[in-house]
Amino acid sequence: MSSTDLVPISVAAQILGVSAITLRRWEAQGKLLPDTRTLGGSRRYSQARLKELLRKNLFETKKEV
Repeated sequence: MSSTDLVPISVAAQILGVSAITLRRWEAQGKLLPDTRTLGGSRRYSQARLKELLRKNLFETKKEV
């Protein structure tokens, strides 16, 4: 996974069609953890993994896949 593949929570939320609050809730529930965090603690998600989750339709989202 390259650092250019990693996106902040706002972009990850857009990709999945949910809010950043939903992503934080999923993290707290252990459903979707960020791939890494920055030194400042910001969540980073792999675009490839998010798109794979959409492809597999593992999460209910607002968008149609």
